[in-house]
Amino acid sequence: MISIKVGRSAMRRWIVLLVVVSSATLVGSQGTANAGPAYDGAAAARWALGHAQDQQPDIAGCTWFASQALWAGGMPKDETWNDKTISGLMVHGVAGSRAATLADELYRYLLFHTQTLPIPLAGPHAQSGQDRFATNAVPEARLGDLIAYDWDGDDVIDHMSVVTHIGKNNYPDVSEWGTAKDGRRSDYVYRGWTWSENDKNWLRVKNPHVIATLLVVAP
Repeated sequence: MISIKVGRSAMRRWIVLLVVVSSATLVGSQGTANAGPAYDGAAAARWALGHAQDQQPDIAGCTWFASQALWAGGMPKDETWNDKTISGLMVHGVAGSRAATLADELYRYLLFHTQTLPIPLAGPHAQSGQDRFATNAVPEARLGDLIAYDWDGDDVIDHMSVVTHIGKNNYPDVSEWGTAKDGRRSDYVYRGWTWSENDKNWLRVKNPHVIATLLVVAP
């Protein structure tokens, strides 16, 4: 039998090394186990483009559209945000939770229950007083992100849209529901985020106090 003598200082170094390696292994395994499904923004955009001209519901259209696009992109449902809970609005006879059918509720759900990053595009919360409505450019936008609108600047989200195309000079186009009256179908598949296809004019002409927020979506 061979006896190996190890000094106290060497022993301490071995113990520290074992603790560090064990901790790194545990953190790595936990990170893998807790990692949520990756959000596929391109898949969400494809769904939105493919359904933009479907018959629109009479109520809750924009938020229901955005929720379905997010689900198509792989964002998981839960007890707060789903298509089963009868606590929101009925859309074509389908029960949806409040977060799935009400614009301000979805906005707050994404901020507080996911890693979604809000980027104010205008108004008092915009960085350095930037007004993206004046430039149209939103280089941070990606396919499958959302643009949320507050029509009268009262800090309540009134409308949701899905980024489905990035045009020239980083000008995002969005697809949406909630723009056709009486459950009709939309006349367009997507529009520029600062433009009203219904009015054939800039959004601020009819809604001078409109504020918008880009929601960079992450599960």
